[in-house]
Amino acid sequence: MRGILIATMLLGGFMALTAQIERSVEDVHGLATGIKAPLFTAMDEDSSMFSLEDALLSGPVVMIFYRGHWCPYCNKHLERVQDSLQLIYSLGARVVAVSPQKPEYLGKMSKKTGAEFSLLYDEGYKIADAYGVTFTPEARQLFTYT
Repeated sequence: MRGILIATMLLGGFMALTAQIERSVEDVHGLATGIKAPLFTAMDEDSSMFSLEDALLSGPVVMIFYRGHWCPYCNKHLERVQDSLQLIYSLGARVVAVSPQKPEYLGKMSKKTGAEFSLLYDEGYKIADAYGVTFTPEARQLFTYT
């Protein structure tokens, strides 16, 4: 595989209401440029297994981390990604969106946003932890973003 590009898009810098790793939002930086992306498998909205390793065989993967179908900021962001999907595909990439929501809620998000890309269940924040994007929100952040 040559020139694999993984772009991690964070939604407003906020991942989840409860995180596995005790870290503030200011301490979250994700993976550094040039770091090999951790491989993972995850269940999608159809209860099928997605493998990043397999997906990368076809080309670059754009990863988005979002909080859930209940988050208005996340909904708007995924709608905008959907609006740009043909451009992303024309560049040879595919899109996956990762959330701590269980698969039954991924379908709600897909319907709400019109997302035609894969929505993945990050059970126990394992993927977000591996990518260094989990954090524990402060009380004022909970009030502002929920």
